[in-house]
Order: sequence, then C-alpha cells, then structure tokens
Amino acid sequence: MNTMTGNYPIEAAANSVLREAEKRGIALTHMKLQKLLYLAYGYYAGLTGEPLADEDFEAWQFGPVSPTVYQSFKDCGGHTIDPGRRMERFVLDDEGARFELPYLPEDDGKAARVVDYVFDTYGAKSAIYLSDLTHKEGSPWDQADSIRPRRRNIKIDNDAIREYFAKLVKH
Repeated sequence: MNTMTGNYPIEAAANSVLREAEKRGIALTHMKLQKLLYLAYGYYAGLTGEPLADEDFEAWQFGPVSPTVYQSFKDCGGHTIDPGRRMERFVLDDEGARFELPYLPEDDGKAARVVDYVFDTYGAKSAIYLSDLTHKEGSPWDQADSIRPRRRNIKIDNDAIREYFAKLVKH
C-alpha cells in the first residue's frame, strides 16, 4: 500500500472546495463536501501522479472520508455547512505557534483546474449521487471495502486512487 505524502494540507484542499462552492452559490452538506474533496483528490492524483493532500482517505460505509474533515464538520450532520466556515490548521515552526486558514496555492494551475473541473462536472449533483458514484464496483472505495466489508478506518490505497482516476483524466 502506498502512503505517499500529498502536496498540500487536507485543510487547504477542503477550504478551497468550500470557497469554490461559496463562489458558485452551491450549498454543501458535510457528505457533499467529502465527496467533492475526494473527487478533487482523485483527479489530481490521476493527473499528476501525486495525491492532492497530506491525508489518506478512508473507506467508510457511505464512501471515501477524510477523517480530519469529518471531525471538523460532523456537527453539521446532514445540514448545510454555513457559508464562510473554514478549517484552521495549527502550525508550529521557526516563527512560533499559530493557526492558519490554508488554501491551495493560486500558482498551482493543475490544482485550480482540477477543482474547477470537479465543480463543473459534479457541483450540481446531490450528495447521494456523489456517494453512489464513489461506490461503483471496482472503484478504490470498493476495493478497500472488499478487504473488510462495512468497517471504518480502512485506508484507501493511493496507488488505486491514482490508477482509477488516471483512466478518467483527459490530458
């Protein structure tokens, strides 16, 4: 199983998805955020060979889940996430300790194109549609879930994600 480190903090990827949804006037539930984030993660991996973020997705009952994003938004339940809500990241470095609101960098054109593509293609779809999409037979979630059916905390192999989405990417 490949455990590559992604390019960006998971909070940056989630915040960029939240910002794009707000910009487009798309209401997000926690479930829809998870699915759009996973799709961006997958398409980025299929395009670049590297995962978008620094956290592996896990196979949960209703599809791929980022545990960190889950913890941040589980209080929303099935309700719409308040516009403007973002994830903070604690940083401890030479400059000291602080909280940041990270986003994907604007100079990463591939990340920006992937987020745009995901919203152009899937932004108007329902959370249930997106959940069904991530559950397709042969998908990385399905492959992970077939190892230990209906259990949480099964990491989805990044190689499986990259290979699956590479077939979907139009270069």
